[in-house]
Amino acid sequence: MNSKTIAELFVSVTTTFSRNTKPVYRYKQNSQYVDISFSELRSTVQKLAFAFHNLGLQKGDKVALLSENRYEWVLVDFALSSLGIISVPLYTSVTPAQIEYILNDCSASAVVVSNQLMYGKVAKILPNCPSVQTVVSFTSQIDETVRTLNEFIQQTSIEKTEEQLTTWFEHKASNITEEDILTLIYTSGTTGEPKGVILSNKNVISNIQSILNLIPVTNLDTFLSYLPLAHAYERTTGYYTSFASGATTAFAESIETVATNIQETNPTILTSVPRLFDKILVKMEKAFEKESPLKQRMIYNAISISLQYVQSSQQNNVSLTLRWKYMLAEKVILKKIRAKLSPTIRLFVSGGASLSQKSAEFFLGLGYLILEGYGLTESSPVLSVNRPDDIEIGTVGKPLPGVTIKLAEDGEILASGDNIMVGYYNRPEDTMATIIDGKWLATGDIGVWTDRGNLKIIDRKKNIIISKGGKNIAPQPIEQKIAELPIIDQIIVLGDDQEFCIALIVPELNELQLLATSLGMVNLTLEQLISEPKILQSISKQIDIQQKDFSKYERVRKFALLTEPFTIENGTLTPKLSIKRSVVEKKYKQTIESLYR
Repeated sequence: MNSKTIAELFVSVTTTFSRNTKPVYRYKQNSQYVDISFSELRSTVQKLAFAFHNLGLQKGDKVALLSENRYEWVLVDFALSSLGIISVPLYTSVTPAQIEYILNDCSASAVVVSNQLMYGKVAKILPNCPSVQTVVSFTSQIDETVRTLNEFIQQTSIEKTEEQLTTWFEHKASNITEEDILTLIYTSGTTGEPKGVILSNKNVISNIQSILNLIPVTNLDTFLSYLPLAHAYERTTGYYTSFASGATTAFAESIETVATNIQETNPTILTSVPRLFDKILVKMEKAFEKESPLKQRMIYNAISISLQYVQSSQQNNVSLTLRWKYMLAEKVILKKIRAKLSPTIRLFVSGGASLSQKSAEFFLGLGYLILEGYGLTESSPVLSVNRPDDIEIGTVGKPLPGVTIKLAEDGEILASGDNIMVGYYNRPEDTMATIIDGKWLATGDIGVWTDRGNLKIIDRKKNIIISKGGKNIAPQPIEQKIAELPIIDQIIVLGDDQEFCIALIVPELNELQLLATSLGMVNLTLEQLISEPKILQSISKQIDIQQKDFSKYERVRKFALLTEPFTIENGTLTPKLSIKRSVVEKKYKQTIESLYR
């Protein structure tokens, strides 16, 4: 890949694959997947680019994009990047107040929305956003002031021939430089106002090139996209990397339909967050329980062998007997399990949070290649990843080519490279505090190097709990271990400036009901179940077993079960599904205080 800008990449790839019969994008329409060719994509993007140009938008202007993952998101993004217009992607979960702040902070000239619901959020605050001159919608006319993509395409078709458009478009794209700003991504964060991360073409292109140098992706691959395109993780590792390879990207309808969409689209690569793998694992374990006793024994035996094989492989100590047993388990059982989940996926990429050892070993044991990586929006985003031929479970691998990582005295991870952001928009002081000596990105994460030279993330620096006894406690490993219990859906461990650690737990409702039934309790409400002493005692015993390898001062000694899950909608989760600790602590202040009383 020799392109230096996303605009150049778009022209190069659509020219190279103009006659390719394999689609570049697939999306669901009227219950069926619709295929889009490279030539169709090129034609539509050119028309949209000309329409945006006709609106008077200039290189360096900002256009906000408020939409779910869908084909039109890609059309608009490529059209803007080809003109040097800076895209400002927004999560669909943002509130009108947050939209108002971002639009005014970046002085957006226009806003593109997906539908009436998203427009409803924007309409409330438009009078307070003087810089916004135009609103465009993906769908049909919302009101007389809102333009639609179809209008743009039809109008351009009247004004320009395809040949004229191509000449004009390629000229515009060639004027974009690698130093030009590509996008402004506002990090949701867990505290404070969002900050706009400035990423140049050079930042993002360097990251794509580094990823492709490590991970074999070809035009024969198919990606399934379900994580928000507004986030740098999915945008770079999924959308841009897939496109740069000439691969196909299919859009999932939603997070809830991923399992169904996998069966419909037969992807070969899936970028995901650990929570999806954990949920798949729980779902498969429940499916195993429905099999006959004989089949269950065969399945559990095969999985046990696969886990032994993975664990021995990590120590580079696989005996001939174990290798033979694993080959037999693979032939008789494991490949059948893969067939039910997905026989086509050859690569999972996990990022955004730490992957549990249980999930990593399970999927590797099934025969899937699962690579855990690490990065931040500020690094475009990938900093390190496990290599296909060098996987160390519990680590995020070695730095990408072109990325240098070192650890500060307190263990904070510092990174440098062409992928490190230009800075924070309108925040020079924050930029100087985050990019040390004009070179090193202070990630805010604490890490250590393993004996094999791989990076292991301990926790967020700001999440480290300092107990009343002065002990430093990383909550993330504790949360991960306890979360392996089927009855735990979500968990947050707290204990800063306290004598001991506590946990707030969202139970898995089906497992909670099964536990209640096994204890002879029926027809109880959720509120009754979460306070029932027998249930709490049973869960407490399970938690104690999970914590046996932790020091006494690290262990959770008390916990409370919650009736409401942590979600993006109720403000307790970020769009990348990280728990907002400060929000949770404030929301459940009384519960926390009662546990310490």
